[in-house]
Amino acid sequence: MSGCPDKSLLVHGLADGEIDAAHALAIEAHLRQCGACRAEYEHILALRTALRAEPLSYPVPGALKGSILAMMEEVDFHSEGAPTNVVALRPRNAGFARHVLSWRWASGVATGLAAGLALMIAIPRAPTVQQGNDLVAAHTRSLLADHLIDVATSDKHVVKPWFNGKIDFAPPVPDLVKDGFPLAGGRVDLIESREVAALIYHRRLHVINVFVRPVTSSGSRAAGDETRDGYNILRWTAGDLEFTAISDLNGKELREFEQLFVKAAAG
Repeated sequence: MSGCPDKSLLVHGLADGEIDAAHALAIEAHLRQCGACRAEYEHILALRTALRAEPLSYPVPGALKGSILAMMEEVDFHSEGAPTNVVALRPRNAGFARHVLSWRWASGVATGLAAGLALMIAIPRAPTVQQGNDLVAAHTRSLLADHLIDVATSDKHVVKPWFNGKIDFAPPVPDLVKDGFPLAGGRVDLIESREVAALIYHRRLHVINVFVRPVTSSGSRAAGDETRDGYNILRWTAGDLEFTAISDLNGKELREFEQLFVKAAAG
């Protein structure tokens, strides 16, 4: 239960990526002030991680199966007080009971395997959806909350060292002003509960957020593009870093930006 009952739904909604940017901004501000709600939020994230990491079922020991079969063979339904509308299981039908139980056992195992396979297929997709929601929310928050830039400068030699000590990796900061994409600055943002670097570029009146973070074994998405909530999103990787550019800029120019960024960063 959240420390503030009126904030409980928003806390859960933030953890699940199911609230809009305005509400996300409001509840994040509340979490910075309320220790109880922050603890609840962290508990939800920890529980979600545990459910993805740990098996949700365990195989039934063979000894238990044998015990059940033995018990069924010992049941005498002809004893006094036993139901009269059931078939006696001993001794004539004990083999049939073993056959039925074995069939049901196999059916249960098959059902369990199918459910497990469905979970294995479905679970890895969840971080991808969450990441997309977090990216859009972070981009929108930066525009709505006047928190677009922590260090405002077009000098890459200022932006790049500014990240030192704030994150545990060094993002490249290419200068693209000659190509029509001037650097505006940088900030530290939060994606999937992890701090990432955000580089801000402009194209006329359009803002381009480039989120940079280390490639992870799970949750990171392959290179590609998509449109979400009216924003164009491009993803690519270089070395051990994953890059995501998001903007309301048209797809053609955003892809041009990606190509220029990759080339300049590699040079």
